Amino acid sequence: MIAKILTKPVLILIAFLFALLSLFGQEAVMAARTDRPPVAESLDALMSRYNELGEFNGAVLVFRQGQTLLNKGYGYADLREKIANGPETKFLIGSISKQFTAVMILKLVEMGHLSLDSTLAEALPYYRKDTGSTVKIRHLLEHTSGIPSFTDLLEQDIQVCPSIKEFVLEYCSHNLISEPGVLFRYNNGGYVILGAVIEQVTGLSYEEALRQYVFAPLGMNSSGLGSLGKALPQAAKGYQRRGGKIVDAGEVDPFLAFSAGGLYSTATDIALWEKIFYSDAILSSEQRALLSSAPANAYFCGQRFDRRPVGPDRAEREVIFHGGRIRGFNGLLLRIPQDRIFIVLFNNTDSTRLETMTAGLLEILYGRIPRTPRRALAEECRVAQKEKGIKAAIQDLRAICRQEGVLTDPEPEELQLNAFGYELIVKKRLPEALAVFSFAVELFPRSWNAYDSLAEAQVAMGKSEDAIKNYEKSLELNPANKNALEQIQKIVLPLDAQEQPERRLPLELRGYASGGGLWLGLDDLNTAMNNQGYSQFSGAFLAKGGFGHILINRILLGGGGFALYRKNVTRVDTTAVLGGNVGLFHVGYVFLSKGILKSYALVGIGGGSLSLRVTEKSSADFKEVLSDPKRGSLLTTGGFLLELAVGADFFVKTEAHKNGDGGLLFGVQAGYSLAPGWGKWTMPDMDIADGPKLGLMGVFVRLFFGGSRRFS
Repeated sequence: MIAKILTKPVLILIAFLFALLSLFGQEAVMAARTDRPPVAESLDALMSRYNELGEFNGAVLVFRQGQTLLNKGYGYADLREKIANGPETKFLIGSISKQFTAVMILKLVEMGHLSLDSTLAEALPYYRKDTGSTVKIRHLLEHTSGIPSFTDLLEQDIQVCPSIKEFVLEYCSHNLISEPGVLFRYNNGGYVILGAVIEQVTGLSYEEALRQYVFAPLGMNSSGLGSLGKALPQAAKGYQRRGGKIVDAGEVDPFLAFSAGGLYSTATDIALWEKIFYSDAILSSEQRALLSSAPANAYFCGQRFDRRPVGPDRAEREVIFHGGRIRGFNGLLLRIPQDRIFIVLFNNTDSTRLETMTAGLLEILYGRIPRTPRRALAEECRVAQKEKGIKAAIQDLRAICRQEGVLTDPEPEELQLNAFGYELIVKKRLPEALAVFSFAVELFPRSWNAYDSLAEAQVAMGKSEDAIKNYEKSLELNPANKNALEQIQKIVLPLDAQEQPERRLPLELRGYASGGGLWLGLDDLNTAMNNQGYSQFSGAFLAKGGFGHILINRILLGGGGFALYRKNVTRVDTTAVLGGNVGLFHVGYVFLSKGILKSYALVGIGGGSLSLRVTEKSSADFKEVLSDPKRGSLLTTGGFLLELAVGADFFVKTEAHKNGDGGLLFGVQAGYSLAPGWGKWTMPDMDIADGPKLGLMGVFVRLFFGGSRRFS
């Protein structure tokens, strides 16, 4: 119907209009493409913005399909002298060095001097044979050797590096923590060992071997092994971020990192390094293939392997990369083999978000608009809290994280937040520090260090119970965190077990009444009594008395006395009564103090006496006794007394006062009394010859009840 209505001229007009619109559309698209800045310009603009924000200070190299799109320096190699960074500036590259070490190993394999399956014992004869015979070269290259890393074992940084052989034997030869080839565990020590293998096999130093077999063939004349005191022309100085400022990082000896992280290089030299992946300049195609083949654990030859949606239309690409960090410097090398993209960033202001910057560079390379650059979360927080306060600043950070989703660079973000929190602690701004550390835990819930730092802020604020919970969480995530263990012990130990230099010693005053039993050896006395027709004394006596002690910390001092309940025996016309008294000075030590219970050892030193009174059984009045004194006789013996005992008591608090408390004591003592040298008997003004040997010597048990007043 429509075809019938439309005339031929009308159809021609419509066709002409479509053609015209198509032409204008193409011109509009071309105009849009022409208006977009060239790729190189966009790359430079992105990195310039990060430099303006104070986030990047270094050099950048971007290669695509063998073409240099960007090779430029940003900021300063020397802030004080205002010497600019550039393509020829030398930077320490940290763990990017591992890639060079690995390539040197592959070169030795290609030359027939090694095999990837050679054991460490074969490649390094001085290494211990028991573990060295099970660890292979490939295990060291992929971090699965099971050898513990020296960086995990050292209590403090090594300040002086011995020879590499001594270093390997001292720090890289501990017992295996896992079976070789099984568990991936990033290990700087493994790559130090590989450097030692290179020296052993080639007969050259590590640096000389690299220069001969790698650097010279590629023309990398500005790369090498750094060392303290080695003057390098055009070398960047290392800096760190402190309190929102850039400060000198101080001297570091790169030689200590050796083949695991001690190399230096330039952006221009690294551009030459790109050749090894696509030419036979260093390695054959067989060995080069290993550098681009992702292993099961996604790490091999100083490279990490990942798949990311970064290609055209977010197509997945294999991304091969490795970071490097040494005090004052960090770097990143990344390549995408499928599109022959090669990106390197060197930075001389320590930890910064190089992954984030590289992600932005990739967006530009694949024709997309990168995310707008921002400061690190810690710096955003530092600026915002001055204007809005810490709560509003933290809310801003949460908004940033929601907008960005998963953080591209979690490690430097966490490090800088952590440093900002400690900066606030130093300034005594504890609530703000607590807010920063709490946000860090929220953002990085699997970070043991985030929990450890939060606990430290809680300790500073007196929140001990909360601190213990977070230290325990930190230990759960990292059982090797000694700081958390030590801090928990400091918090939970009783106050008297902690160092309290300004605190008075705890003091306790004790007084109690005592009653108990004493068993004496009376054989000699009973024999003498029997010979005179008396019945025998029983050796078991009851005793009563009292004691007073002072307890200073754990030392017990004091004394007391007790008397024996008298016993008597008879014959036809007389009665004999035996009794005694004791006085002692006590020294003791409390070896157990737990709650209301105290247990102690006690030594008593003093004297005692026994008395034997013999009287007629008939009754008499006072005058008769005075007129006939022979009616009764009193014999006594005595001397030095030593008492050894153990005791325990329970305290029941009945009152509390400002500096302590008071209450009741219930306890028991048991021990043995010694009476050396007793045996001489006397009557008033008269010595008695041939008396039986007798002393207060025997086992005793005492029960006591009293009170205590405690001061602290």
